[in-house]
Amino acid sequence: MRNIKVSLRYAKSLISLSIKNKLLEKIKVDLDLIQSFHSNVEFKNLLKSPIVKNEKKINIFKLIFKDHISPFTLSFITLLIMKKRESFLFDVIDQFNLLYNDHKNILVVKLKTAHNISKETRSKFLDKIQYSFKNKFEIILDEKVDSSLIGGFTLNIFDMEYNSSVKNQLESLKKKINTKTYIKQF
Repeated sequence: MRNIKVSLRYAKSLISLSIKNKLLEKIKVDLDLIQSFHSNVEFKNLLKSPIVKNEKKINIFKLIFKDHISPFTLSFITLLIMKKRESFLFDVIDQFNLLYNDHKNILVVKLKTAHNISKETRSKFLDKIQYSFKNKFEIILDEKVDSSLIGGFTLNIFDMEYNSSVKNQLESLKKKINTKTYIKQF
């Protein structure tokens, strides 16, 4: 909970300043680049390490990103490091992305299917979602394949999940069978 509060506070400041300075799109691109390092274990360990001094962390950041991100973003990261909040960097980026999507009226819909879907099916999903929200949002479909679903799909919009997977239907059927008491008839 504390991580979210701290991260949200920094993300709000960053988005506010980037809008004010007309740098929103550039900052978004910069943060997406930094976010791509999220899976790098060494990079994450560097951020969390209390042994590595702040000056060294700043120098490493400058060395890696100086030619790839704006000075504004670099100074923001420097601020995080100086305030000893660098371990929150990826949480700040996540919160920034949520605020960015809200500001731009972007709705990220998570679609999980058992197999890759065709362009036609993807288009039908997008059309149905656009219709449901009366074209108020730009819809971004975040697709993932999960073979454990067996068939069907799950759709996450906001905090709601529509689960139409075969796996879910089988689990539901299993629960019904286990809770029913049957009378043995001869």
